[in-house]
Amino acid sequence: MQTMKKNAKLSFLLILLSVSVLFLFTSCSDSKKVSERYCFGTLCSVTLYGKTKDSNEIFDNIWSRMSEIENHISANIPDSTVGRFNAGESVSFDSDTLSVLDVATRFYELTGGALSPYLGAVTELWGIGTENARVPSAEEIQKALTEKKLDLGAYGKGYAADEAAKILRKSKVSSALINFGGNICCVGCRPDGKAFRIGLQDPDGLRGTYSKTVDVTDGCVVTSGSYERFFCSEGVTYCHIFDAGTGMPVQNGLKAVAVTGPEGIICDALSTACFILGEKDSYNLLAHFPEYSVVFDL
Repeated sequence: MQTMKKNAKLSFLLILLSVSVLFLFTSCSDSKKVSERYCFGTLCSVTLYGKTKDSNEIFDNIWSRMSEIENHISANIPDSTVGRFNAGESVSFDSDTLSVLDVATRFYELTGGALSPYLGAVTELWGIGTENARVPSAEEIQKALTEKKLDLGAYGKGYAADEAAKILRKSKVSSALINFGGNICCVGCRPDGKAFRIGLQDPDGLRGTYSKTVDVTDGCVVTSGSYERFFCSEGVTYCHIFDAGTGMPVQNGLKAVAVTGPEGIICDALSTACFILGEKDSYNLLAHFPEYSVVFDL
């Protein structure tokens, strides 16, 4: 591991090491209750630690709220708010979509347009993560860039995790973990009073091989990486993270970016934005978020 060059004006942590999808582990021996659902295109889980009253009701409330959010912001559900907008319908945006768009608009401005919520046509065109993945022509890409189709994938799971955490806190839950496909949110601390320990897996190692661990209390950890969804064509690997300025998958040598901080939606957006911008060009962006720590894997 090598610590990146320090900037006294920035209070965020920048460390060079291998990072992969986030794996959660804890030595808690207290009783726990787990509930899992498939939503937001991935397996999502919520774990309650210690003695918790009305856990079934809490889980029901969380999954009901997650379904509501997904039916608002998912571009993969034709009848969702975003789905209907992308189909050309005149829609009134609900509070969830407006909340996510507010953050997305801020990041669009802060990144100089590199991270945009209106890349739906571009992601559809490339089809990365589907059986129809292909390299489109330059003309197709330019045309897709002019279409205003929403894709809130850089923010959705982070926002959903934040909303799930709100339900847990309102229910007086003092120790819980939310894992939405690698978007992790810790509510409180472990029952033994220690911070939750989150492992960042080495992408070049076997599963369960960690390059670093981070201790988190009442906070979130999110990673974005080129290894998550990709395809190869004529010897070139294309990942699912796009630069909105070019309509092309990012190819800057980064393997992953992990972000730790108080809000899941900001961690989600920051990890994607920093992956697009690259280490050097992320400094100005990170200066706006001093409460967030960033780990780059080169």
